[in-house]
Amino acid sequence: MKYIITCNDNTQKQLVNEFKYYRIPGTFTWFNSTDALFDTTLDLDTFYKKIIGYPMIFVRHFTSVDATTSLGNFDDIKNITMDKNLTFSIQLSSPVEIRKQIVEIRNQLVDTFKKDGLALDVKNPEQVLTIYVNNDTVYYGVNKTEQLLSKWASGAIHFSRALSTISRAEYKLREVFDVFPLKLEGNIAVDLGAAPGGWSKVLNDLGFEVYAIDPADLDPRLLSLEGIHHKKMTSQQFIYDNPNFKCDLMVNDMKMSSRQSIHIFEDLAPNLSTNGLGIITIKLPKNYTFSDALEALNLLRTNFEIVYARQLFHNRNEFTAIVKPIK
Repeated sequence: MKYIITCNDNTQKQLVNEFKYYRIPGTFTWFNSTDALFDTTLDLDTFYKKIIGYPMIFVRHFTSVDATTSLGNFDDIKNITMDKNLTFSIQLSSPVEIRKQIVEIRNQLVDTFKKDGLALDVKNPEQVLTIYVNNDTVYYGVNKTEQLLSKWASGAIHFSRALSTISRAEYKLREVFDVFPLKLEGNIAVDLGAAPGGWSKVLNDLGFEVYAIDPADLDPRLLSLEGIHHKKMTSQQFIYDNPNFKCDLMVNDMKMSSRQSIHIFEDLAPNLSTNGLGIITIKLPKNYTFSDALEALNLLRTNFEIVYARQLFHNRNEFTAIVKPIK
């Protein structure tokens, strides 16, 4: 079985070492700095469960390769099988110089599939036909959207600049809610190290009542928003002053070592409600290795169950983990 795997730029070595650590059999053929063809004996269901289950953090997106064809023979793709009970979209990856040609072919394929009774849904498809062009070879395959890890082509999600009013960090949290199927039972959130308030703004936009904890000032534009409460103190002081406080979501994007950040999260874990979740950005050292990421994961596992962990498109020298306390 073959797959097209995408990771963030400059993480090839980390991805390969992650596969070695978890003993995922197969070979990589790299097309560029982020995309590789992975040839393995693992079927789609097994491969997907391993990526999610361990979890493997450096696989940002992947798609199965059902077949290949030549650049001038796209008619073969019209015969691929898709579930007529599911909506679909077609996602492309191709060199810039032939992009216009590939888009025209995609439009023809869309018309063909619609005539066959399939419903197009570009924003939230239930299945995706991926077409990946490398040199003269066209790789293509159909996957249910959740199996791709992201509904966006290659996992590259681009938000409108209008959504980032306080800081670029807002994109990271918006991507979390877009990519991971989080199930929360309440709407009380705590933002640790909140200043200048980008994550608090995102949580407020999503309908949470937010307790923004930071001795520093928040962006003045947040002060007039209903549902954001600035607690101008450290996280430790907040715990001391509010020992019985409960929240449904706790987030942490503080710029400190992974060990420090995780310890602060551990201190506040008792304040999470029974089914509460934590979202934490794990900062990695400069020139980090897979071992650095694994060490942070294992430290998290001391007191938390890891629900999801992945280096998202908007993560740089870091990855994002979704956790819940071990009861």
